[in-house]
Amino acid sequence: MNDRFTSVLLVAAVLAGILVTVIHLGEQNRSEVAKLRQEIETLGMRQETTRNEVRDALRRQAITEASTVRQRDIVLETGGAPFKGNTNAPATMIEFADFESPECARSARETLPQLERDYIANGKLRYVFRSFPEDPNHAVAFRTQEAARCAGEQGKFWQMHDWFFAQRTRPNVGDLTARAQELGVDRSKFVTCFDGGLQAPAIRRDILDGQKNGVTSAPTFFIGPTNPNATSLRVTRIIKGAAPYSQFKEAIDALLGAG
Repeated sequence: MNDRFTSVLLVAAVLAGILVTVIHLGEQNRSEVAKLRQEIETLGMRQETTRNEVRDALRRQAITEASTVRQRDIVLETGGAPFKGNTNAPATMIEFADFESPECARSARETLPQLERDYIANGKLRYVFRSFPEDPNHAVAFRTQEAARCAGEQGKFWQMHDWFFAQRTRPNVGDLTARAQELGVDRSKFVTCFDGGLQAPAIRRDILDGQKNGVTSAPTFFIGPTNPNATSLRVTRIIKGAAPYSQFKEAIDALLGAG
């Protein structure tokens, strides 16, 4: 009997020891899990910090790319392109633009009005538009350029230009003829130009000329002194992206001062 009782006590002691061990291991496991969770959270915070640093670096790079760059070995054609201002203004700016680009739209809404006020209206700057749909194979991007150029044949390029950049949604190609007619163009002449693709070769020349001279995205601006006897511009400055107005002002003032 005593031996049996002793055996029972021994088994109970062993089970108790096992239970204590299990509990202890459980506590250790919980501690390890908590530690692991904390490490994961720390890693997550580090990853978020890294993402923020990468984002900031990309933003700084974009700002750098949008800064004014000196350039003295590029000559661009201006003949036949839509323009604002005096043909004999001392400075000329050429913009390669895409009507589908939010950056171009922002520049058209924010920067162009200031340029008109400070330089174009008083005869200091000639502002030239050249087509650069970033995806020339995209039907809407290319057709909006054609529509603006065809409207331009009847003196309505800038009205169509402003309408495109005022849109918050992509226009329907099927509505462009009606829109041009609302601006006062002769419908028959516009349809002949637009449906016949008569402006397509000029747009393709703009794209090729831009690519040849380093344009990879829109907007890109080229600035230089006007040569009244030529239909080309020798570029002295480039501004990439929708840069702040202050950068345009600095570049134009420097050019006017040099003259």
